[in-house]
Amino acid sequence: MTIPRRRSGGVPLGRQVVFGLTTLVALTAVSVAVAMALIVGQRIDESGLGERDVPYADAIAQAALDAKGVANDQRGFLLTGDPQYIAEADGRVDSARTALSTALRNAADERHREAVTRAKTGFELWVGAVRAEFDTYQAGDRKGAITTSLGADRQMRKAYEDDLAAAQQLAQQSIAAAQATVQASASRSLWILGCVLTAALILGGVIATWLLQRIARPLFRLLDVLRPELS
Repeated sequence: MTIPRRRSGGVPLGRQVVFGLTTLVALTAVSVAVAMALIVGQRIDESGLGERDVPYADAIAQAALDAKGVANDQRGFLLTGDPQYIAEADGRVDSARTALSTALRNAADERHREAVTRAKTGFELWVGAVRAEFDTYQAGDRKGAITTSLGADRQMRKAYEDDLAAAQQLAQQSIAAAQATVQASASRSLWILGCVLTAALILGGVIATWLLQRIARPLFRLLDVLRPELS
C-alpha cells in the first residue's frame, strides 16, 4: 500500500510544517521583544521623574519649610530671649542647607541650578543677618536687634523667599512636563503594542490555518486509503 504524500511546489510536507512553526515562534518572539522594549522605555521615562524631578521639588519644599522655621525661631528669641530658639534655629539652618545641596545635585538644567543658587545665596545672607541680631541682642541691645530685624533683614528674607518660590515653580513645571511625557509615552506604547499584537494574531491565525490544512488533508487522504482495508 502506498501512502500519498502531500507536496506544494515541490516542498516536502515536513519542511512546510517546520517553516510554519518557525514563523509562529518568530512572531511570538517579535511580539515579546517589542513589549519588553516599550516597557523599558516607559521605565526610563518614569525614572527621570522619580530620580531627578521629584527629589528636586521635595528638596526645595523642605528648604522653604526649614527657612520659615528659622524665621519663627528668630521672632521667638527676639521676643523672649530664650537661647533654646537659637539652638533650634541652628538645627533648621543645617537642614535647609542640606536640602538646598540636594536640590542642586538633582537640578535638571542650568535654569534650575541658577534658581537654587540664588535662593541659597540669599538664604545665607539672611542667616548671617539673623546671627548678627542674636549677637546684638545677647550683647544687651535688644531694641537694636528688633529694629534691624524689621528693616534690612526683612528685605533679605523676602528676597530669598522669592527665589525659593521661583525654584519651586520651576520644579512644578518640570514635574508637569515629565508627567506629560510619561503619559504620552504610555499612550504611544499601548498603541504600538496593540498594533503589533493584532498583526501577530492575524498572521498567527493565517499560519495556523495553513498548517492545519497541510497536516489535516494528508491525514484525511490516508484515512480514505485505509478505510477499505479496515472495513
